[in-house]
Amino acid sequence: MKLLICSVVFPQSMRYFESFIKSIDMQTNKNFDFLLVNDGVDLKKYDLRNTIIVNAKGSILENRRQMIEYAILHKYDYIAWQDSDDLMLPDRIEFLQNHITGIYDIYVHDLCLINEQEENLNRNFIGDRISFEEFTFNDIMFYNFAGFGNSVIKVSCLANIIYPICEVKAVDWWLVSVLLMKGYRAFYLKKVLGKYRQYQNNLSGLQKLDLSAFQRKRQIVITHYEALFETCKNCTFKYPEILHYYNKLLKTNISEYDVMEGNTQEGLWWEDVYNLINSR
Repeated sequence: MKLLICSVVFPQSMRYFESFIKSIDMQTNKNFDFLLVNDGVDLKKYDLRNTIIVNAKGSILENRRQMIEYAILHKYDYIAWQDSDDLMLPDRIEFLQNHITGIYDIYVHDLCLINEQEENLNRNFIGDRISFEEFTFNDIMFYNFAGFGNSVIKVSCLANIIYPICEVKAVDWWLVSVLLMKGYRAFYLKKVLGKYRQYQNNLSGLQKLDLSAFQRKRQIVITHYEALFETCKNCTFKYPEILHYYNKLLKTNISEYDVMEGNTQEGLWWEDVYNLINSR
């Protein structure tokens, strides 16, 4: 399997960059190429001789499109991503090379959570919440477990993607949703292959919500549904519950008290938003 691993390095991730690169170098299976999109940092002091480096084109979505177009142009079989402030476990590539069979178009694996000092906080962030293996759009309609650091997609599926005009931040949810609506198949690998670092700006994990963070997350979710409406014209016909939830996102008033009362456990991406909105 011809595999491309992609990442973006940006000023805020530089304090973790050295350990991130070490996790790339320590892979037990070297059968992959590594594409690094440089979003405005000086990389001269790092040994990146085996890395393909390109300059960022702009937004999160534009950078993702740049990676996908590179993978298509160079005829990779699968493309995977990795946040430059997180870590790959040493056997990530080896496991993917051994378990991606081509039957499925999208693979998602588990993650463990770590703090800023790289101490483990949670062993099975996703596996503790889901029991299925093959999954459909119904399983990620209201929240998500396919992120930048744990998704692998067959490149041939991405050739005719229509990109939204609106700016999406969690591109993976939008992208995987579009592919599932097109009929592509997805599989959850019950294996921890990455470490997801927890700090203030993360969209998911162990952080407790306050009203400001909730409003930020809610707006992100709204934007992502709008991107889905823009690029999948029949999605509200096939899934009318999306439009119902979208309207609730727009209209439901949430107070600081509501956030505090509903803030009882960590969840999947945006699961806390879904739970709070539907509790009103």
